[in-house]
Amino acid sequence: MVNIPLTTPGHISRPHHSDLRNRPAFDHLGFLRLVPPRDDAHDTQERNPDRAELAAQRLDRIRDEVHQWMDAGDFGDADVSDDVVVDVADANNTDEPIDLDGGDDASEIIEELITANADDSGFLEPDVPVLLDDDAEQIFRSSALHNYQDFGFEASDELSNTTTSSTLQQSSYEDPRLISFAPQTSKISVFQNALAVWENQHQISRSAHTQLVEVFQLATSLDDIRSTPRRKDTLKAHFEKSLPLCKLRQVTAKLDTTQLPSKSQSTEDILAFDLEGTLTTLLSSDQTAKKIYKGMAHYTDGQLRNPWEAPWWGESIRTTSGQFHRYPDSSPIFPSDFIIWACEHASPKCDYDNCENCPGEHFGRIIWCGRDFSSAAGEAGTTGKPLLLVQRVYDRSATWPSQWFELSAAMCLSQLGPGADEFIIIEDDIISLSPSDVTRYIPDVELDYGFSPRDAHSRTKVLTAAYTVRHIWNQERKSYRPLKYSSPHRAELELRAYSREYFTANFACREVISLPFQMFVDAFGLYRNMYRSIMGMYYITQFFDASIRNRRSTVFTATLGPFGADLGDVFKVLLPSTQLDRGKELIIRGEKIFVCSFVSAIIGDMPSQQKIAGCLGPAANYPCRYCMVHTDEKHDLNFNTIMKGRYHDQILAARRRIWRECKTTSARDKQLSALGLNNDEDLVKILSTLFPALDLIRSRPADAAHSEYSGLARYLHRFFFQDKYALLTPKALNTAGELFQHFPLPPGWARLQSPRTHLESYNIHEYARGAIIIPVLLSQWLKDHHIKPQLHSFIKARAQDYLNGDLRYANAAGNFSVADWVVVATWIFAQSLIAVCGQNQTISERRNLRASIFAGRRAFQFLCQIQADALDMQSSAKSAQKLISAQRTSARNIAAAGMVGHPPNVVAQAPSEAAISQQSFMPPPSITTVGSLRRRNANPSDKRNEYLRWKQLPNVHMGLHLVEVAREYGICAMVFVLLGEDKHRQFKADIASTNHRDVTATLTRIENIRRTLSFLFAGSFEYDLPDLHNIYQQIKLRCPNLTKAIDPHLGYEEDVFGGEESYLEVEADGNHRNPCALHGISKNAVAKNNDSFLNVVNPQDPMADIHFLRNLQSASARDYNQHMLDPGSKLLQWSQKVSFTDQLKKRVCFSVGDYARFAFQDQSDFTVARIDGIFAHQQSFSNRVYLVITFARARSGDNGSHRILKCPFYDLTKERAVVGLPQIQPEKMWMVDMGTEGVIYINNDIYFM
Repeated sequence: MVNIPLTTPGHISRPHHSDLRNRPAFDHLGFLRLVPPRDDAHDTQERNPDRAELAAQRLDRIRDEVHQWMDAGDFGDADVSDDVVVDVADANNTDEPIDLDGGDDASEIIEELITANADDSGFLEPDVPVLLDDDAEQIFRSSALHNYQDFGFEASDELSNTTTSSTLQQSSYEDPRLISFAPQTSKISVFQNALAVWENQHQISRSAHTQLVEVFQLATSLDDIRSTPRRKDTLKAHFEKSLPLCKLRQVTAKLDTTQLPSKSQSTEDILAFDLEGTLTTLLSSDQTAKKIYKGMAHYTDGQLRNPWEAPWWGESIRTTSGQFHRYPDSSPIFPSDFIIWACEHASPKCDYDNCENCPGEHFGRIIWCGRDFSSAAGEAGTTGKPLLLVQRVYDRSATWPSQWFELSAAMCLSQLGPGADEFIIIEDDIISLSPSDVTRYIPDVELDYGFSPRDAHSRTKVLTAAYTVRHIWNQERKSYRPLKYSSPHRAELELRAYSREYFTANFACREVISLPFQMFVDAFGLYRNMYRSIMGMYYITQFFDASIRNRRSTVFTATLGPFGADLGDVFKVLLPSTQLDRGKELIIRGEKIFVCSFVSAIIGDMPSQQKIAGCLGPAANYPCRYCMVHTDEKHDLNFNTIMKGRYHDQILAARRRIWRECKTTSARDKQLSALGLNNDEDLVKILSTLFPALDLIRSRPADAAHSEYSGLARYLHRFFFQDKYALLTPKALNTAGELFQHFPLPPGWARLQSPRTHLESYNIHEYARGAIIIPVLLSQWLKDHHIKPQLHSFIKARAQDYLNGDLRYANAAGNFSVADWVVVATWIFAQSLIAVCGQNQTISERRNLRASIFAGRRAFQFLCQIQADALDMQSSAKSAQKLISAQRTSARNIAAAGMVGHPPNVVAQAPSEAAISQQSFMPPPSITTVGSLRRRNANPSDKRNEYLRWKQLPNVHMGLHLVEVAREYGICAMVFVLLGEDKHRQFKADIASTNHRDVTATLTRIENIRRTLSFLFAGSFEYDLPDLHNIYQQIKLRCPNLTKAIDPHLGYEEDVFGGEESYLEVEADGNHRNPCALHGISKNAVAKNNDSFLNVVNPQDPMADIHFLRNLQSASARDYNQHMLDPGSKLLQWSQKVSFTDQLKKRVCFSVGDYARFAFQDQSDFTVARIDGIFAHQQSFSNRVYLVITFARARSGDNGSHRILKCPFYDLTKERAVVGLPQIQPEKMWMVDMGTEGVIYINNDIYFM
């Protein structure tokens, strides 16, 4: 008998999906046969001809020996099972040997087979996918080590068993193994058995079971349970009647019967939450009211996390909760005011060349009011001081700069009447002032948005106001333009709608609570498609900080519009909320408080935003709501979005003119369509009534998430993973898909499905993550031969036009290969995506946003253009072949016709066969044909070339306007629609438990109960309904999991354990709250580890590593301020993960193998290290977490960063240490092993999804 163990000593078992290569198996007769490697001979030959030949000879020799051994009759005539014994009675036992009664020959063959498949250390190599070249194989093995290696720990028995079972293939005639189950004596009662049966029947989750047990514990006696109604309807009726449900408003709307099934009702009720009642209940909770931000805007040059740090908050009068800076006469200072401010002698803010001639007073316009929270204010100790941002303003009669006089004629300056003057605003000359610098307010300033240099009447109009503004000057561009080509200031629109006197009387002289919202408007399907979709309208709070605001429970439902209802009719049900838009007194706990709750922006996807802005859809000739770009110009990244922009006053004036002048519907539609406007005038009027102080254009911001993620990022994936659009060869395409699936992801990212088969089913987050992974993967693997040969010349030619402008690659561009340029394009696009959607941008990064967006669009267009060029060349070659074929046919026909009597001169006109043959060998054009160039210049959106259409996708053009969105709302992420779409998911889950009739009304009632319970747990009814309040406070106290499931933000942290099966609570500190160690490792597995720093179970074990114990004592004293004289008798509990809540109230989780930053007191900067182990040690009756780390050192010199990614390299050292949890920083680090190049740190803000 020959015993062949399936595992060798020290072998690290691989996960079940990693089959072993060259594994032994059995043929159809049950005899042992050899399975060749999965890589076919051709691929092996390409990688290494000598190695392939030797491997083939070796396999042939072994196979011949096996067959000779079988033919020699060593098996005899007996039954096969008597000679070849394969013990599969327990296929899950990995240590069970295979017994072969085959003599020495069999022993040698099998030993040779096992030896051939093991590396020098005795470990079997991981399974390498098919069709991988040498570079890909190296990447795969590196990623396999990253993904599977558990740093010395033996894998679990389950994984080992699975690997073994996948290695053996049982004989086809063998009976299936019988699995029997022996029941044990029941240890639970009849009641518990019944409960288990019920939970199994209804598939109750762990969290639901925990909540149910909490409810059982509330019962004071069996009578509570016995008296429970047997019918659910009875219990539900009693429950709902006891609830102080939120007030609803109801209207009946007509439905479009052409969209409904037969015999459907033509009307349906629309239910909407009464905003006044909802806010009254919300503010009645002390717990909630304390979390509402009340105050002025914050100016910060760091990261923006809250709405009050965005510019729009400081541009509004209604956001400040009655807090204002004051003029010397104590009247409030409002944004958009024109002022006179005083400067000191030789002040740097003075713009006079000779300060001696300075009059000491200057004109300006306030564009922002708030408080200074910049880093400079922090260094100066003046954080929170009052601050004004002021645009410089010049008057025509006195302070007009001398260099502008030569432009006076070109600017069409009007004649000034008696006592009149003209202002010009310098839009990009902004200074910061203290309110004490302001001397007085200039009241009589007329903003002439109707002025047009082309209009003779407005050009010759005599100015009569004290000051009139008609022009804007831009210093950077050295250009001027009429005021009509600008958007009105936010506060200016508020003053237009409600007057200065109203704000002074109601906002500046009393207690005010400002509650701004964003309104999310979007149609969604309840049944995983858009058939019979309903309209969801939600209020997204802007007065909570990020930790609360970005939760589903803080999204308030306004209304749900039924399928077939007109959008204007759905908005009509919200008209009563207009009283809160201007502010209204509410009775809160018996006191009158002035509350102003208004919508700051309307967000949604592109189609709904187009309609709400009064514009036509994305398929129109003028598809953009921000500007008048024609559909054929969308590819032009230099399009003048200012002089051809859409502006609030212009659009309203154009609509009024068209409806006044055009008497017929067709005439109105024609003129409106010519401007890209829709004809839904009723909707425009309703929205103007609902939101009278909102800009028609700027208050409908673009959603960058859909534009970048599911838009351009989705198309980027097609270039590398879809056969039809791929830049790569077929073989490289498969390799790219394999590598993508095994590439090490950033810590915390969920795995991605194969893009080769599941690309079109990706969600928007997966597209974004894939777009960031692609350039890092390509930089490690992509070579010229992986790219289709016909694209090489196009890539080199087009790279100079599209990519060479990036200064980061200016010096190295001449040495870039074809593959390098492709990597450059994908990396520029990824960085553009990060710049647009990132949430941790500094002020310098926000200022460079335009350049980042432009570069990313150019990189995307570069990939499209090279594919378009190749397609043009292919089409031209086919056209040439068709022409040659037609000429040959024509020549044969003419020759045949000459034979039957046609004139000789006709036959002579036919080209000779030699001439045609010579044409057939003409080379194809290098780039494009003259005809294709002419056609493309005449129509850049040539519909015959799909890639040219990709170049001018609406998302490409929308990038030009994302700069405007970020300028007003701080960062694009502030107006993402993802939170509203998450609310859709809640209703999609709710509909499953209904009868699917009157879905909008049913879902509104469900939401009403959910919202009321949230208010009850928050204590909103303590004053009005004390008895009911006490009941629900008891439930909140004794059923925390149930309460947290209903509303996690009101008094609860984020889910600490995230559904993990095993965890250990440990000691917290100020920066690491609610920490816990997850996924404990068994003591036996720890003891088997060969690493002396990772195999200590008992710290008092005399065999424990002395260096480990000294590090543990040092970490205890340094990090926990406790000197450990004796480690104690408690065993160490090793784990695979540790998680905690950081200062920003975000849950952070680190795993073994992750890299992190650590703060040591003796070092000024953070130290980067790899986490090798995590363990908990009980000291003084509390568990404390420690980490075993290996230090990494940043590489210096010319090789300190990647030549394309420009990311730093790190080298792992041999220095190790034990540190406490307080030392670890919450920042996750994506470190990628680049093979021989080292470990690279992708130092970009990638955690924004």
